[in-house]
Amino acid sequence: MNRFTDIDVTSKRLPAVYGYQNQQLVPIEKALEPIESQINDLKGYIKTAKKYCHFPSEDGLTRDESAAVYIYTMECDETSLYRLLNKALRDANRQNIKVWFPYLKLFDTALDKLPTIKGNVWRGIPLSVGNSFTGNQVLTWWTVNSCSSSVNVIKDFLGNNESTLFLIEIINGKKVSGYTAYEGEDEVILKIGTQFRVKSNPLEQSNKAHIVHLIETDDNDDDELVTSPMKKLSVTSNSEASMSPNRVSTQVPDNDQEHKLCPFANKGTCRYKDNQCRYRHKKCQNYDSCSQDKCLLAHAPRSPSQPSTGNRKECKSGIECFNPDCKFRHPEGWSACDDGTQCINYDCISNHAYGRKQKCRDGKQCKNKLCKFLHPNNDTEQSGIKDVKYEDGKLQLSENS
Repeated sequence: MNRFTDIDVTSKRLPAVYGYQNQQLVPIEKALEPIESQINDLKGYIKTAKKYCHFPSEDGLTRDESAAVYIYTMECDETSLYRLLNKALRDANRQNIKVWFPYLKLFDTALDKLPTIKGNVWRGIPLSVGNSFTGNQVLTWWTVNSCSSSVNVIKDFLGNNESTLFLIEIINGKKVSGYTAYEGEDEVILKIGTQFRVKSNPLEQSNKAHIVHLIETDDNDDDELVTSPMKKLSVTSNSEASMSPNRVSTQVPDNDQEHKLCPFANKGTCRYKDNQCRYRHKKCQNYDSCSQDKCLLAHAPRSPSQPSTGNRKECKSGIECFNPDCKFRHPEGWSACDDGTQCINYDCISNHAYGRKQKCRDGKQCKNKLCKFLHPNNDTEQSGIKDVKYEDGKLQLSENS
C-alpha cells in the first residue's frame, strides 16, 4: 500500500474533523513532537525533509511548511507518516486525532498556499471493489487523499488485474508535485473532508478491473463544474488525465495566429506558461479540421468551409493512440506528442510511443549522475534513444544515428 492506494472503501460514516485550524503555527519539530513515539527515527525524517524540501518557494511556503508536505510523501515502512495520519483520521473516536492537530495546521497552511487545480485525477486500489459503488451515491473521504494526474502512475502501484481505478473530477485539488519526495508522480492532494458524488455505476473493463467515476461536490453543485470525460469516453487503462489551474483564463483569442502550436511546447523550452504564451501549448486531435469554435487547443489556420469530424472513423487505438498525425477520430481528451520518443519535456502528459525515457521518481533530488531517466529541465541532448516513424500505418522504431 502507498499514498495513492490508501483508500477506505467501507461506507461507514465518520464525525467531522475540526479544531486543528485554530492551532498556532509551530516549527515542524514541535508539530510532530506529540507522535514521535509512533514513528521510528522521526527526527531523522524531519531532518531529511527540511534538507530536501522545495525551498525557497515561489508559492510563499516557509521551510517548515514545505517540509510538512515533503515528509507526508516520504515512503518508509508501516510507520510512514501518511499511513499513521490517515489511520487516525479513519478512527471514529475523534479524540485520537488531536495529537496530530499541530501538524495538520502546518500541513493545511502549506496546502492553502499552493495552486488550486480543477481537472481529472486518479487513485486506485488493488482490489475489485467497484460493486460497492452505485450511481448518485454521495461519500466523504476524511483522510488526506493523494491522487495523480497520470493513470500510469497509479497502475504501477496496483500490479493486479482485479483492481479498481477512481477517476475523479476535482475542483479544489492542490498541486504538490514540486514539493514531494517523488516529483515524477504528478501528485495532487484532496484535503480532509472532500465530498464526492458517484457519477454513474462503475465501468467494468475486460480484465475484470473497474473504473469508478467520482465528481467532487461543493455547496453550489447544481451544475457540473468540470467537463465530464465519461460523457463521450470509455476510459482505458493508459489514458492520461488533463489538469488546469483555476487561475488559467478560458478566453479564446480572436487572432488566428494565437491558435497556432507553440514551436517550443513539446520540447519544454518555452519560457512562458500555457496561459501566458501567445501560442497554444497542446495540439488539438483534429488539428486540420476542428469544428469547435471555442476549442482551446492549437489548430491549423481555420476556414469556414472545414468539414465536420463527426463522420470520420474511430481510431482502433482510441485514447491510447500515440501517432500525432493519425487521421482517425479519437475520444475527447486524446493528445499525442509530436516529438514521440524524442520528447524530453518532463511535464509532457501527451501519449508517447514505447521507447521514450521514463521520469525519474527522485526528480530534482536525484543524485545519480549516471541516471538514464528524465529529470526536470533536461537538456535537448538528453533525448530518447529511438526515433518513431509511421510507414503504411504501422509504427517503426529506429535507433538514433
